[in-house]
Amino acid sequence: MKEQIFRYYKGEENVVVVEKNNYTESLFREQYMQALQLVIDHLEHPRDSVPNLVAFCGDRGEGKTSCMMTVCHIIENSNNADIINGVKALGVDVERLKGKDFNILPIIDPAFFDKEHNIIELLLGHIYKQFKEWRRDHEAEGYYSLANEVSKLFQNAKTCLMHIGKSKVEMYDPLEELEVLSAGVELSNCISLLMEKYLQLIGKKRLLICIDDIDLNMSRAYRMCEEIRKYLNNKHCLILMSVKVDQLIDAIENSIHNDANFPDTMDFGGMASKYVDKLIPVPVRVNMPHAYDLCDYRLEVYERRAEESELIYPSLSVKSGVVRKIFATSRFLFYNSKGSVSMIVPNNLRSLAQLIGLLFSMRDIDSVRDDEINEVLENNKNLFKSYFYKSWVKQLNRNNQVFVTDMTVRQDGNDLNKYVVNYLAKHLKALNVEGDQIKNIVNSSNYGYNISVGDVLNLSLDRKSVV
Repeated sequence: MKEQIFRYYKGEENVVVVEKNNYTESLFREQYMQALQLVIDHLEHPRDSVPNLVAFCGDRGEGKTSCMMTVCHIIENSNNADIINGVKALGVDVERLKGKDFNILPIIDPAFFDKEHNIIELLLGHIYKQFKEWRRDHEAEGYYSLANEVSKLFQNAKTCLMHIGKSKVEMYDPLEELEVLSAGVELSNCISLLMEKYLQLIGKKRLLICIDDIDLNMSRAYRMCEEIRKYLNNKHCLILMSVKVDQLIDAIENSIHNDANFPDTMDFGGMASKYVDKLIPVPVRVNMPHAYDLCDYRLEVYERRAEESELIYPSLSVKSGVVRKIFATSRFLFYNSKGSVSMIVPNNLRSLAQLIGLLFSMRDIDSVRDDEINEVLENNKNLFKSYFYKSWVKQLNRNNQVFVTDMTVRQDGNDLNKYVVNYLAKHLKALNVEGDQIKNIVNSSNYGYNISVGDVLNLSLDRKSVV
């Protein structure tokens, strides 16, 4: 079996990374393989009744956007020899992608949507911009009739959008209200025909639409999903979407609760979950890996993403490499217990990359001159403590964040040990954790000076679930 490697390239922790080669060595190789197979299935068996989409699902910072944009890049360059060879190595029949000729639209960011603007308007705006540029470049090539037809379809779509956006207060007579009621169905048909004629005009087969973090706009997420479900359910477009499913369900649940006049006894959460399952069925979800799934991979750190880039730090595993580097730079000591990962190692790819980036921005204590050690060590400690208290603790629940903040203001070590033991005791009681040794430590009659760091570790090391 080929060795699995976590490669970190300095400077890439906060940017979208589009991988252009070596797909078999990527952390997302399984996700690429699954997503490309889903794309091929949609192309060969397109549906008109529901949107043809592939959803990249995961939490913030787990690489959804990078993975989605890499798949988009592969699709866009599916006739490129290097891309073909790279995808073949994943086990995907890339020949089934060739000749599909996608027209790729700019990525759609729902963060910019508000009450006046929606996903369909932005989509039509992108297509119309491309249409104007194409018409200008092909003005003398005899496409006048078809180009005019596409232009009229844009006008029809805009008219339908204007009708849909009207409230009853703005309507002047019953006939206009009927026009509004029929505008939804007409818009769906108009968009389908517009896409068909536009693709015919420019000589392409499919539109590729990328939507990033659709759940991020909590107040508009339900509306955007409804627009996708009703108006982008045709065989002429393929949608790639990045989404945190749990947050999308929460957003839709809030919308249903706020917008609909339903009794509070109804299961809004169940309704929202079923809605998302119908819009984004489980088979089309590409789930992103968690950092802890990769912690046993070999860690390699490079100066930059380039073939000639020098390996500057190898380690037997991610989890050991991180704690060793923390010690090498700050002399703070963390352990990976047998069969587990130290909690200092974030279970999120972006957070893990940011921590690695921070550690490699510091100088190792063993590499500095004797007269610099104290200054460098103090600086490194301050940097790491700033990371710990301002970034790392954010992964804890709110109560534990408050607990950590309270610990930092306690000056007396004896008082601190007693404070931590009392806090852990509440969790141990809730978990029904018992034992004579534990009872002796958590006994409320103990004085602070009787409780040592060893007592604290005894309560916490083998009971990580309590924190």
